[in-house]
Amino acid sequence: MIDASSQKAENKMPTLENALITAAAKQATGPAATLAQKLGTAAYNKVAKQFAKTFSGHLDSSQNRCSRVKNILYRDQSVYLRDQYVNVNFGLSRHHSSMLLTDVEVAEQTLNGSKFCISGTAGAGKTMFMKWLTLFFIDVLPSSGRIPLFLELRYLSELEANHALSDILRQKTSSQRGMISNDLFVEALKSGQFIIVLDAIDEVHHNFRDRVVTAISDFARLYPDCPMVLSTRPSDQVESLQEFTVVHTQPMSSTQIVDVLKRLAYDQDVKQRLISELNAGLFSRHSEFLSNPLLATIMLLTFDHSADIPTKRSSFYKAAFETLYQRHDAAKGMYRRGHYAGLPMDEFERVFSFFCYRTFSDSNLEFSNAELLRLFREAADISDVDARAEDLVKDAIESVCLLQHEGLDIVFVHRSFQEYFTALFVSRYKEDDLRELISQVYGIGYSTLAFSMLVELNKQSVETSFIMPRLREWLSDTQRIRINTKSGLAKMIDLTWGSFDISFETGDVVGCYIDPGTMGDTFSTIEDFWDDNFGSNAIFATTPTGGRSASALQADPVISRFTSFKKALTRTLVREHEDDEEAGEKVIFVSAEDAEWLIHTPLPERLANVRLAAKEFVDRLERKHTERKSAIRRIRQAAQSLDR
Repeated sequence: MIDASSQKAENKMPTLENALITAAAKQATGPAATLAQKLGTAAYNKVAKQFAKTFSGHLDSSQNRCSRVKNILYRDQSVYLRDQYVNVNFGLSRHHSSMLLTDVEVAEQTLNGSKFCISGTAGAGKTMFMKWLTLFFIDVLPSSGRIPLFLELRYLSELEANHALSDILRQKTSSQRGMISNDLFVEALKSGQFIIVLDAIDEVHHNFRDRVVTAISDFARLYPDCPMVLSTRPSDQVESLQEFTVVHTQPMSSTQIVDVLKRLAYDQDVKQRLISELNAGLFSRHSEFLSNPLLATIMLLTFDHSADIPTKRSSFYKAAFETLYQRHDAAKGMYRRGHYAGLPMDEFERVFSFFCYRTFSDSNLEFSNAELLRLFREAADISDVDARAEDLVKDAIESVCLLQHEGLDIVFVHRSFQEYFTALFVSRYKEDDLRELISQVYGIGYSTLAFSMLVELNKQSVETSFIMPRLREWLSDTQRIRINTKSGLAKMIDLTWGSFDISFETGDVVGCYIDPGTMGDTFSTIEDFWDDNFGSNAIFATTPTGGRSASALQADPVISRFTSFKKALTRTLVREHEDDEEAGEKVIFVSAEDAEWLIHTPLPERLANVRLAAKEFVDRLERKHTERKSAIRRIRQAAQSLDR
């Protein structure tokens, strides 16, 4: 295991050429030995020299980029990642922690040829882990013989996204003075000579993200012996990539969070008081928030200002902004100088909120100085705030520390701040096109964080301007559909869900595949934020199956004669499901084309129940808002009578 507490600069590794030759000589099997045996020792030594000429520059830049980090506390200079890194754990299921892997186990299994998808929420430590992992692979290169190629996917352009991943990797990681041939690169990929580390696919622009996901999937199939690690926010699309083992970042324990806090360069008295409170029961009472390292760091920022613990995620970010706007120097306990623009906090908040909404809508996470000036000038005009764009930019970077320099670009100190201020802007928006803005927040990206905070900030507007209209439209589209007919059932499936997984053992619906923006996606949202017994839960294995099981269906004289049923059986496969106690359940993959035999199963009745549940949910929301309006009207009338 790598010593995570080392404060020295990264050890100077042997030259890449020597590392590869050494690995080939020591390995009985493995990528370097395999390629050496195929090419011959002399030819491989020449290849090692070519690899060194091509990839040494990328390894050096990756080591420099990954060995130092900035975060919300460190504005002026970066710190060593290994001084800050706390080992993380991963679960093989999003909701069950019985099967855990450590970060070192993930690293070692990757070295042995595995492909992992790292899924985690905002602030869970994915990027820290991916950088630590890259350093791990660089350190063990002389024994593994595998060259790590580290790529931050947010820097991909739309033009690059049109190419195969192998072409993207070769272009982005090769020295222009010594690029190897494509044939040699492909041969090395086939032998597993490289480890591919792809950070943050969720930060790829939403206009071409699907193309990148497809490119990764194609690459994984073409090069089965090439180890890969991919990170993302929770995403059904990415997590469904069959070639990857999906592991989920686990909430940190109290011990881990205390370790995170101890490593931070911050006022020692404040740190010790917070740690004492955590050990005295604060962590157990608020573990939902404090088990996230980013939120724990925000808690440290705000703790000296107020000992109150927010109960909502949006409240954490509100408290963090208020602290940062009035922030003192964390290390010295002294207040910073005044703000360049001299704005009251609420006016700067209005400007920054619009800036965040504008950039969130465009999936823009990095800016040149000229672009930033243009965006803040626009934000000040829209917000009706009299301030120079130059001063606003300086405040955002230097005074409030919500943006930071990263190389030649300027980026958010953490993307979750962009999401919070986007939610704040939309929550206060009063114009007629509010539904369009909510739809943007709902539909952009893989994250539900911005939408969940919007629900926290203004649930009423989300209900009246987004959820209720969408449900009414869907009910209008489906009310005349006769679900108990083959054509009606097929149409209902197409309008709501794309496909289902049916258990081969029980015949129960155990999973469904939901495209972002579809009605099934809206049902999932309602389950998450309003009613957890709604929509897709009505079709899962929570109601009797009428005595039919998938194995019985195969012998059913009515069903077994259908060609589409026989085709469905050929699509039978083994999938893991989050709610299964045992991974690897055998399932039948079905879609609208299977309606001719699905009509004879309990599925039509369950879909009818979904439609009924949707109508009842809309009726319930309408009654609630009608009662609210009536109560406000009574209060207003009572106030008017007192005035008279």
